[in-house]
Amino acid sequence: MEADSSFHDLFKVEYKNSPWSQWREVCDDNDRYSFELAMHSRTRLGRLVDQVLADAGIGKDDVAATLMQNVTSSAFDFYKATLGLQIHPVCATHLAELGHLGPMDVVLNLDRLLASGEVGPGGHVLVLSNSPVAAWTVTLWEV
Repeated sequence: MEADSSFHDLFKVEYKNSPWSQWREVCDDNDRYSFELAMHSRTRLGRLVDQVLADAGIGKDDVAATLMQNVTSSAFDFYKATLGLQIHPVCATHLAELGHLGPMDVVLNLDRLLASGEVGPGGHVLVLSNSPVAAWTVTLWEV
């Protein structure tokens, strides 16, 4: 896991003058979010992927599936291109059906992948996660 506190103010929730049911998270700087944070994410996740796989003694070809949060279809393409890993289609399916569920995305995606039987015992699943305020995690699961 890595974090970068310089993005702490990127999103805001105006909560003082409205009831909780009307609270909405709003990006304070779309350019900074869509470019600067994306570049940091590419670098950080790339380094974490390499480190996690090296620690496990395996390569990208040994990963049976890669999962991440259901944020946008362009994010799946971005990470595929920058990390050299195919994001499993279950992520896009859940994005289309359910939208972004916050941190539960990866839990749902992993549950549905395992229930499908597509990854058998001993198979490796790489799970990527990042937050809009610059925290990145990569974990490797052995089924």
